[in-house]
Amino acid sequence: MKIQRMPFFHDFAEKIMDGSEFGIYRVQALSLAAAKDRAGFFEKIIKGSKRVLVVNYYLSLKLDTLFILTAHITRAGEPREKEKESLQKYITEIKLLEGEK
Repeated sequence: MKIQRMPFFHDFAEKIMDGSEFGIYRVQALSLAAAKDRAGFFEKIIKGSKRVLVVNYYLSLKLDTLFILTAHITRAGEPREKEKESLQKYITEIKLLEGEK
């Protein structure tokens, strides 16, 4: 199974996540890809030492890919509108790809 980071999550990981949070994310993503027990869209939590993050995933068995879509810090005003728009756009694109295969 492939693991694909979408642009929103890639930017979040590069600019916001610290090394510990990124390490937790990597283990989480690898175990989700290996298990293949959740198809479709779902959220997972990362509990860091200072904060809690929410990561949005989409597992496509048809495309044999775990997509890491978006993420945000749990706090008031999150997720922001830009994240909501990106999330919807990514899910729509993935569903179109799934329909083509």
